[in-house]
Amino acid sequence: MWQSAILYNYNNVFELLPIETLIYENQQQYYEAIQVSIKNNSSTTFIEFILDMILQTLNAFALNKNLLVKVKEEYLDVLTKVQQQFLNVLLNKYKMGQYITMENLTRKYNKPAATIRPNLRKLTDKKILIAEGENKARKYRINKDIFEIPN
Repeated sequence: MWQSAILYNYNNVFELLPIETLIYENQQQYYEAIQVSIKNNSSTTFIEFILDMILQTLNAFALNKNLLVKVKEEYLDVLTKVQQQFLNVLLNKYKMGQYITMENLTRKYNKPAATIRPNLRKLTDKKILIAEGENKARKYRINKDIFEIPN
């Protein structure tokens, strides 16, 4: 939790990056880094492990093609930088017409619904996402009308 808070305060793009998921997927190395750090009475091994997880997450995010270039300017102009980053994550992870659920997002990004919900609401209010259903049955899909039509 502290790591996420510190990273988010450094740059709010970290709110969207699933670093915790990568740490969970490398749980054995995580515990080994803790044990080595305790044994050596030094946090160097643990810090190096965490920095490696952050670097791997950033590299994976950077490799994703920036699909925002295909979104009409009138939609991008009304979004904050964080909302644009959130939209880019959605565009990279979900196919057109594919439904996005809160459960899927919280599981995929290992982020609480309270972090994700405001971004979904803002994108829905701005007609970038289309919401269907009520409450827990609500699902979202990307509005195909937000994209530039190639000439």
